[in-house]
Amino acid sequence: METESALPLTKEILGEHLFSKVESSHPESADRITGMLLEAGNEQVMAMLEDDNLLAMCIKSALKVIHRECEDTGSIDKQTLGEELYSLVLDLKPNQCAAKITGMLMELDISTIQNLLDSPTDLQKAVNKAVHTLNIDEAGNTCGKVTDKEEKQEIGEELYNLVALQQRELAPKITGMLLEMSVQDLRELLQQPDILKKKVDLAMKVLQQDKVVSTAPS
Repeated sequence: METESALPLTKEILGEHLFSKVESSHPESADRITGMLLEAGNEQVMAMLEDDNLLAMCIKSALKVIHRECEDTGSIDKQTLGEELYSLVLDLKPNQCAAKITGMLMELDISTIQNLLDSPTDLQKAVNKAVHTLNIDEAGNTCGKVTDKEEKQEIGEELYNLVALQQRELAPKITGMLLEMSVQDLRELLQQPDILKKKVDLAMKVLQQDKVVSTAPS
């Protein structure tokens, strides 16, 4: 009986964590996508939370299902197409302003956007053209006029969600500490969960030591 009553609570907690990660990249459809992914079961959801690549693949699959449903009902809109397009662009240019590139491509008409979704070759060409327009350097360190401060703010939102999965109560402080790192190091941190965990653990130790010092009698 205890196990049965614990299952809904476990699913609810996993759902909250999953929603947080989905919302960071697909805020408009986060509710629906999260609901679809939760149908995979707790074990699969836990695997998604631990593996960003797996989560990205599952989100992409969910968006395709939503896209097909919209096609069947004749209710395709740019928002639905945009979210699926963003996922594909993110795969091609993970560190090169996928949001800006997607925004440029979304200026195209719906039939052209659908063609890009169905043709990886055409999408690659369109993305390359957008990258050239934005004048992104070969190292991928700049994107238009985005400053390090603006990029850190964008990274900070995603970083906070990941830190909160490990230390919800101290997530603001730990995220603030991690944001002292360079933009390049932060990008790498988002792509390497193991290193992120070590950084979070180290930040926790520093905070605990500060607490001990501040409470010690003078």
